[in-house]
Amino acid sequence: MFFTLVVLWLASSCFAMVTISDKGTWPDTWPQELERYRDQAKSFGIGTGSQEDMHQIAFQSSKDFEQAWPYILKLKSKGAPITLELTSATYAYGVAPITAGVRIFCPARITPSGIPPWVNDIQQTSETLPEYVMQKNNQWVPWDGTWEKGFRYRARTEIELVVDGEIVNLNRISLPPDTPIIDNRFNGKSRRVERLASDKGSGSPTSLLVNEASKMQAAYMTTGRFPGTSKSSDEIIPERYWPDSIHALKPIRVYMHLSNIVVVQREGNGVEEGKYIPLLISSSLPGPGSDGFTLTQSEVGDGSMDFKRALKEVSK
Repeated sequence: MFFTLVVLWLASSCFAMVTISDKGTWPDTWPQELERYRDQAKSFGIGTGSQEDMHQIAFQSSKDFEQAWPYILKLKSKGAPITLELTSATYAYGVAPITAGVRIFCPARITPSGIPPWVNDIQQTSETLPEYVMQKNNQWVPWDGTWEKGFRYRARTEIELVVDGEIVNLNRISLPPDTPIIDNRFNGKSRRVERLASDKGSGSPTSLLVNEASKMQAAYMTTGRFPGTSKSSDEIIPERYWPDSIHALKPIRVYMHLSNIVVVQREGNGVEEGKYIPLLISSSLPGPGSDGFTLTQSEVGDGSMDFKRALKEVSK
């Protein structure tokens, strides 16, 4: 037995409605391997200015999540991004945050067949669907960003990962190489990094620094020396592994921390400062004051964070 909560409120001159079910109500056409997770899921039918459904699955073990992940990935529309969120990130409509899991945003089932009516109109002009569509001149077109012409309808299915570093650990799952990744885990700021099949990134400063730092880490790890992750020792990466984007920061030294990259640019009075580069494979960041770190969002917009840390010995 499960219940459905219906929330109504007055928006402009019409009523808006959100239904919240304490069980997963996704279509039976989804992979059968996901059926076992219906009882631990919640489903949301959004009937506000946006017309869409959202299915949230909370996981209590890494084994369950990793078994479900390949089948969840099959739901994602071509070209749609994967978004990474912290466990503290909440969904709208007063729902408490989940510790670890996924949110699947998909088109509302507004036809008996469940097949969105806009597919033929949109895919005649594009191989991929936009995030939202609207009706214009009796035809479905990409939403133009305005709210003056009625509803917008979600057109594609997107996945949001709630990452805790243990149950949902990015080191243990695969992310499709041609999928845009939107990383919202750092100080509530969005850090978008394109993961392209060519592994060249989007050409933006953000993807260049993060991608080259990832390659540097991978190249160093193949030497057989693996990064220390204890709080008392961090592995220094020799200069011969530094790519141009790291050299451009004029480091005093570069080392690993929690599978991320630390670039020390200044030191003195018992403190080191510089750039902390969170990598996409990492599920962890030091908390406030943890391991001596203080992190702040960088104004440069290159995917890094500014850091200060109490100076200490690092391994040679």
